[in-house]
Amino acid sequence: MSDLTADQAKAAVFTETRRGFDVAEVRAFQAEAAAALRHLEATVARLETDLEQYRESEEAVRRTYVAAVREKDEMITEARAGAEVEAAAAKQEAGEVVAASHDEAAAILSEALR
Repeated sequence: MSDLTADQAKAAVFTETRRGFDVAEVRAFQAEAAAALRHLEATVARLETDLEQYRESEEAVRRTYVAAVREKDEMITEARAGAEVEAAAAKQEAGEVVAASHDEAAAILSEALR
């Protein structure tokens, strides 16, 4: 089947007989035109289906992206909170070590002065 274009349809010439156009040529042209239109309709339907699938895929990607951004934000928030807890614990431990060192130094100095 050849693809029928609008220009071909417009330029189609039929042989005239005493009673009008050649019926066989007209019917052949109509069959070719109908086949071309069916082909175009099928192409349009396929493209519409493809477009819908792409839209669904796009929506799935968008939802995945939004979820990933949300998860990233939650992970950053949790990491910052954990870092703050760790920093506070380290600061407290450092203070305790410094206090213990001062106590030990004071005890050594006190003993040395006796």
